[in-house]
Amino acid sequence: MSSILLVAACLVLMVPAVTATLSDIPQGGVIFIGEQGLNLNGVAAGTQVAWWGAGRSPITDAPTDLQTISDPKNFFVSPTIYGTETGVWYIYPDKKPAFTIKDPTLAVRAINVRTGREVTSGVISRGDQVKFQVETNMYTMTERPGVNGVPITIHVTGPGGIEYTSLTDINGKSQSLDPVIVSSSLYETGSVWNTGNAQYPEGSYMIWAECNANNMKNEYPVGGKTTTRNTAAGLTVEAGDVTVTLIQTTTAPTSQQTGVIGSPAETATVTVTPTPTTLATTGLISTPLGSPVTSPTTSPTPKAGGFTAGTAALLLLAGAAIALRHQR
Repeated sequence: MSSILLVAACLVLMVPAVTATLSDIPQGGVIFIGEQGLNLNGVAAGTQVAWWGAGRSPITDAPTDLQTISDPKNFFVSPTIYGTETGVWYIYPDKKPAFTIKDPTLAVRAINVRTGREVTSGVISRGDQVKFQVETNMYTMTERPGVNGVPITIHVTGPGGIEYTSLTDINGKSQSLDPVIVSSSLYETGSVWNTGNAQYPEGSYMIWAECNANNMKNEYPVGGKTTTRNTAAGLTVEAGDVTVTLIQTTTAPTSQQTGVIGSPAETATVTVTPTPTTLATTGLISTPLGSPVTSPTTSPTPKAGGFTAGTAALLLLAGAAIALRHQR
């Protein structure tokens, strides 16, 4: 009897566990253009689905488009068919929601942890820490059963074309970028990159992000949708401190001031000229203004029309001569 129980237990262990995946879609759930191999729950093979365009009602109007789902276990959100027809699709003619199609969005930013400023397309002092901020609407994949986030890969390519699949943080710990599991519309990784580490040379680094969940990037490689590569930003890591020049014009008299930016070695020069207000920025402010701005010492300008010392002396002499003449 015990041997029978042992065999039964082994058979149970050999049965693979049923786990939810990114491709398992609840009826009425959100799916994205480009996703492939989806399992549409609640939709039978051969079912027609209908879409009503803007300003049209499923209650009173005929569908704008009708499609037949031939294989709901392997559904492809084709950009050709569904690319411009986002929103709720209904089982037809029952008019129950089958799924909701959205156009994916994706953006990535590099943030200087010390200053809180975005440095995705700018300059950072070597030794500063970097975190990444991912903004996407694909976080709604967390609404699928058992899914805790959407996998986003952050790419960092350094000087010489070296691509980093992970970065070393201030504690010397390796932080993987492939993938980063994003669970909210605006997600931050925390401090993952110590730019002062010896393995990261000075120079330009290209940063971009991609999402290939359910093969969507391969099927829909559109910038700002499933990838940001065609708008990849360049971050430059420089030694020492960053010097910037701000040029601002207002209607005030011309003057010049010097302030401190972050560390003592960082300075900024502000030139003010009497022209209409405009603003032009050269370079990157990597840190907020620190100590108060000090004004330069200026020498007073003599006023036009005033008495000089020689003129005063002549007037005194003339007055004395007139007084003596009257005494005589």
